Amino acid sequence: MFIPIKAYGANDMKGYIKDGDKETRILQLSGELVIQHAEELRSLLLESLENKSNIEIDLSMVTDADISSLQLLCSAHKTSIFQSKSLKFIGKISDAFRQNVETSGFYRTKGCSLDRDKQCFWIKENYDW
Repeated sequence: MFIPIKAYGANDMKGYIKDGDKETRILQLSGELVIQHAEELRSLLLESLENKSNIEIDLSMVTDADISSLQLLCSAHKTSIFQSKSLKFIGKISDAFRQNVETSGFYRTKGCSLDRDKQCFWIKENYDW
């Protein structure tokens, strides 16, 4: 069962948490991942990384995203690497999120120097874009 963490207006960011086993958390994000909700997204990612070893993020219902959310997700992924934890996308990425990754120039052919396991979010081949 997913537990709502915060709900805003009809198109605003919504987040739901589902704790699988004691080490896994699924974050189901929907609506707008934009600067107005950056602090909520940041807090959600940090709290998840503090309390779980495996974080899975479902972006299938995201309707918009801006550079702030892409940067926060990238930073959270780097943090997970430093902490020897797993942070990954699951499910089909929404067209809106995919389009914003593409227009922002975030797609890469290889990950950053920290990405030793080749799990960079921004490599197309790594996820169902």
